[in-house]
Amino acid sequence: MKRTRYGLARWALGALALVMGVALVFTTWSSFRSSHRGSDLVERGQASALMHSTLTYLASVGGPPLAPDLQFWIDENEAIGLRYFAISLPPEVNKGPWIEAGESATGATPGRDPVRGLTRLGDRVRIESVLPDAPGRGRGLGRLREGAPGPGERFGMYPPPGGGPPMDALNGPPPRVIMEFVPVAAIELREQAARSLIVGIVTAILLLAVTLLAWRMLGQKEKLEARLELDRRLAALGEMSAVLAHEIRNPLASLKGHTQLMAELLAEGSRERGKAERILEEAIRLETLTTELLEFVRSQKVDRIEAPVDLLVEGAVSAIEGLELTLDIANAPKTWRMDVVSLDRALTNVLRNAAQASPPGSAVEVVVSEVKRRLVIEVRDHGEGIQAGQEELIFEPFKTHRVRGTGLGLAIARRIVDAHEGKISAHNHDQGGAVFRIEIPA
Repeated sequence: MKRTRYGLARWALGALALVMGVALVFTTWSSFRSSHRGSDLVERGQASALMHSTLTYLASVGGPPLAPDLQFWIDENEAIGLRYFAISLPPEVNKGPWIEAGESATGATPGRDPVRGLTRLGDRVRIESVLPDAPGRGRGLGRLREGAPGPGERFGMYPPPGGGPPMDALNGPPPRVIMEFVPVAAIELREQAARSLIVGIVTAILLLAVTLLAWRMLGQKEKLEARLELDRRLAALGEMSAVLAHEIRNPLASLKGHTQLMAELLAEGSRERGKAERILEEAIRLETLTTELLEFVRSQKVDRIEAPVDLLVEGAVSAIEGLELTLDIANAPKTWRMDVVSLDRALTNVLRNAAQASPPGSAVEVVVSEVKRRLVIEVRDHGEGIQAGQEELIFEPFKTHRVRGTGLGLAIARRIVDAHEGKISAHNHDQGGAVFRIEIPA
């Protein structure tokens, strides 16, 4: 039930984080796009307001403006981003085709998205407009030097007022106004939208990272509680097994002794002796089981001392009769800190398991080495290998596929290795068979 509860909690957390992350990114992106559309509206509004105020200003000049008038207007509107101001005039009024002030960005590449009559030039926006006619004044600039004095006259740049020809009597196209301005408010709006988008994306990434961390922690907690639950069950099973083993051991020893004596008294080759020997074999198997049960529940305290590694391997190999073995200890350390008695028992169990898995005539391969201050013992058999997904389960007690196996040998080996603060693992070899790896830290 605990595994199911934590599993549901992990999936619920993952689904919630996914929904929140998608919603956050979608909302941030929508806000970003809306801000960009809003900045376009701000640009158009600023352009319209600037053009309207400029035309009003030109009407107040009282005649064709000169460069100082345009520069005066740039200075007045510098705070809102005006950087360039030009007016095209007929040749009768101006020696050149333009009167201009400020610095133009004509060298910049126009943007691909002109905004309804506006042209983007880098970080600027260019607007153009034909000067409308003023009532009774002809073309929008009125008569030459007639009308109210403008800023140019105040600066002493105009000649004295005169009654020149009206502007609509002049040749050429009507005057045009060209301005370039930096859309300060729109740029600030876009920058703020970009910052909000970055914050939203970073927040979504952090949310994902926190979710993955929580997912992993819940998974570890699930595994830890499952392990604790298994340890509790094994402890209860161990206590019960110890009681049963103690209760069975004495009667079993008596049964074994009397059966062995009876078999010796019966005629060799007789049917009765065969039955007695069969009973003796089963008694020995039960005795082995009770011994392993008691060994499994025994506290695995280790007393580590500096001991020869080759003697450890030789002792484990000699404990298994008829074991065909290839041994490689060329890279093995001379000595290692370990509990020789208990580690000998663990290695013996692993070697016995490999011998039972190997087909007749094939040798068990043992390689002993030192890797990163760890004693590493690898045992490879040439059997059928380990079933997929069983790499960890084979170390649990009573897990065996053999008819006459106890399922305690590898479990005992793991407890001994764990007591050494080491690690034991198993995997299939690329060329067949299984490989068991024991690692004992220094």
